[in-house]
Amino acid sequence: PEFLAVPFFFNEFLGADTDFLAYLQLGLSLTTAFSVICWRSILTVLDKRISWLGCRMSIMMIPLILRSINIAVVPFIPNVAVAILVLVVNNLLTGSVFSGGIVTVTYELDPFKSAVVFAILNGVGEATGFLVPLIRAGITKLDQESDIDYWAERERRWRWFFMLCGGLGLMGVISLVVGVLGCRNEWRKHPSLIVKKDENDESRREEGNEDVVVYQNDIAS
Repeated sequence: PEFLAVPFFFNEFLGADTDFLAYLQLGLSLTTAFSVICWRSILTVLDKRISWLGCRMSIMMIPLILRSINIAVVPFIPNVAVAILVLVVNNLLTGSVFSGGIVTVTYELDPFKSAVVFAILNGVGEATGFLVPLIRAGITKLDQESDIDYWAERERRWRWFFMLCGGLGLMGVISLVVGVLGCRNEWRKHPSLIVKKDENDESRREEGNEDVVVYQNDIAS
């Protein structure tokens, strides 16, 4: 919605110029690209301190929760500068998808099928480019000849649309939790990602075996 709905909302209710919105969209895209590098550093640090599952779930869930909240509050912000700041934070969080999030996890769970799985996920994601405008139009469309206050009602409907987008994001968090609890044994690194550890390594090792193959960092137990 930050690319498919926010510009229209900014233009209609905050008076943002269309040329400005074009540059804003470009800036937000570059922000996401930059954030991928930052999240890669965060992933490296967390990998050394917590388990593999804990690290991946944290990077997937926490940014998604914050992004859901951010997008839901955008229509309640009357100031363009503050709203843009919220969007910048939102796009910085988006980088987690590519570094430690669903893209990383898809590869680590099964490198050999990851391309197919991610193609399906990406296809579903791209479908939003078609669905979001239709849903937005369906929710915000209003007859100007009706007796109700047109602009007040239209703003109220825009707010419902953004809250719906935020709610769908939170449903994604719930689906992750259910997926882990219901299929915990499936949330393990693929054997192709294991590494050899020597006897001086402090990583987890099997009892009585000083030279053992273990997962890099940790696995879901």
